[in-house]
Amino acid sequence: MASRGPAQPDRHHVVALEEQYCGTPDLDLGEPYTLTSYATTANDEVADRIKPATILLTNTVTLNAYHLSSQYSPKLRMIAVQASGTDAIDLAACRKRGIVVCNASKANVPAVSEHAIGLYFAARRQFALTERALRADEWRRNGHCMHVMKDGNGKMPLTCRDEIMGLIGYGVIGAFCLSLTAEHSALIGGRSAYWRACLCAGDERHGVRSQRSDYFPDRSTCI
Repeated sequence: MASRGPAQPDRHHVVALEEQYCGTPDLDLGEPYTLTSYATTANDEVADRIKPATILLTNTVTLNAYHLSSQYSPKLRMIAVQASGTDAIDLAACRKRGIVVCNASKANVPAVSEHAIGLYFAARRQFALTERALRADEWRRNGHCMHVMKDGNGKMPLTCRDEIMGLIGYGVIGAFCLSLTAEHSALIGGRSAYWRACLCAGDERHGVRSQRSDYFPDRSTCI
């Protein structure tokens, strides 16, 4: 059970540096602990804020060797990153002092995958250019904005039914993107080949066909 307030000598004291991103979860430490949380933390605020912490919750704040020295974080035993990356933390300094660092592997897979598919539609349908054309009153002048959507060959964008997607990479992001295209197929057309995906690196256990990267340019309409 957490109690918000200053550190107590016989309890873990958790300091959450960036509550704005994920909030502060209810931690099961097996014993009571105290908690101090901040919505945001600027670089020049880090040293003062982490000093009483035995456990840090962070996301993007830089924690370098200076912060992780016994002078500025004397009680620190663990850093929990509420994201997948640990690049903002000096891991060598943590190893030197025996500070445990953990992260949330695959935390952003759905969001990143959906963003990738969203960027495909934004680029294919020229959302940004079309919005600018509308704001510039081109629809009123021309009766349409079709010229903005045409590609370098003067052709309109393909629909998903005609698109052949070349998906290079089959890690967790690639696999989730493929699952989104499959769901899109079922929702719109009910056809398993509504999108066709050519995969560069695959896992045969999941029935994914592996191809070399030079396989794609002549066979895919988008990569």
